[in-house]
Amino acid sequence: MADAEVELEQLVMKDNHQATKFFVDFYRLALLLQYNDKALYQRAYLALPKRIKDEMVHFNKPCSLDRLQDLIQKINQHYWERKGKLL
Repeated sequence: MADAEVELEQLVMKDNHQATKFFVDFYRLALLLQYNDKALYQRAYLALPKRIKDEMVHFNKPCSLDRLQDLIQKINQHYWERKGKLL
């Protein structure tokens, strides 16, 4: 469990990463821990690249981890569509 906690704290979504891969890794680790939704929300937000955080200011603040994930997915998809690199 301590290993999963360290891995979760070190997990970051790099600027060139896809949100889907990040959340697969994020939830794999989260399942091993007994963090509440608020703690996971904060951990996910802290792991985001600046480009996503900058875009989030144009939206209402998500009120749950699920809604945060949905918003991040939308922002990330739009980013890669603009880049012409949607995978």
